[in-house]
Amino acid sequence: MKLKDLLVEVDGEKVALGELVKTATADELREMGIVDEKGFINTEKLPMAAKNDEALNEEKVAEAANFIKALVLPPSKHEQHGVKAIDTGSGSFGSTVPTTLADKILEKKDAESVLRGRAFSFSFSGKFQLPKESVSVTAYWVAENASVTESAPTTGSLTLDDHYLAARVLAPWKLMDTSAVGIVNYISAIAGRALAQKEEEAFIAGSGSAQPTGLRSASISSIAQSGAALAYSDLVDLYFELPVQYRKNAVFIGSTGAVKKTVSLEDSNSRPLFPAGQPLDRLFGKELLETGNIPENLGTGSNETEMYIGDPFYYWIKDGQNLEMKTDEILSNMQTEILVYQAVDGNVALEDAWRKLTGVK
Repeated sequence: MKLKDLLVEVDGEKVALGELVKTATADELREMGIVDEKGFINTEKLPMAAKNDEALNEEKVAEAANFIKALVLPPSKHEQHGVKAIDTGSGSFGSTVPTTLADKILEKKDAESVLRGRAFSFSFSGKFQLPKESVSVTAYWVAENASVTESAPTTGSLTLDDHYLAARVLAPWKLMDTSAVGIVNYISAIAGRALAQKEEEAFIAGSGSAQPTGLRSASISSIAQSGAALAYSDLVDLYFELPVQYRKNAVFIGSTGAVKKTVSLEDSNSRPLFPAGQPLDRLFGKELLETGNIPENLGTGSNETEMYIGDPFYYWIKDGQNLEMKTDEILSNMQTEILVYQAVDGNVALEDAWRKLTGVK
């Protein structure tokens, strides 16, 4: 810890010594009691050291590791490993995953997903109903002394519930004796990857039964590929099929096969539309996203797939119960079973903000 990073107490407040020395004169420092008459620092004025971001992060990681050990290790080993016991009281963690560990798991989830980091997401426990317009109001030009034609608008609702998603980790007891960072990274990597894979699968292809409703299960208007093979004109048709008000923030989402066919397209002179060196992740200035959760064996010949375009804001994700963790000992294998779980749901909030191209081959 550098001297300039130390905190000193002045009039009941803690101030960085380095900043104070820059602005105060020697007489002022003596008057505040920071230095004595001989110019030496008064150590009684140094109640604590300022902690930089790295030190604070290390503390948080250690706290998260302490939480894992307290759940995993038997009480007889707590003192041996310096683990503080936890309980379900308000002053302790209970079974709720500490913010640091939860954030690391969420980072892993976001890194693996197509929709999670781009969709509209919010936290709400229990059922959430979003009112939706079914039949809109129609406006008419009205002739003089004529009656205005009546509209009969109707509304519906989109219900998002709490569907539980869990990841199971088997942690060897030997791991519990390793460093704090090792434990946190291990749990967050394994759990985050597992949760991300199942979430993403549901957000794209979920049935809506005890799981989110994916893009493929939503009532999205579609157009079919016009020819025997994907052509540039098909992509233009798909782009302009999406209403103009949703194009600004739109993204393309396709199976691996659909994206591969897209970037392999050539013009009438056999020149690639995506020349070597050009980024392969953008189409018409929009993100071109690849997912393995759209089948490539659709259609009569089992060789067709799909591509979507839409504004991801109109896919809503509701995070219900926060991440929690439960453990159980597997004595015969000298392991601890760790279950990380949460409640989540998702659905297309506005079908008009999405379009689909079918029969891609």
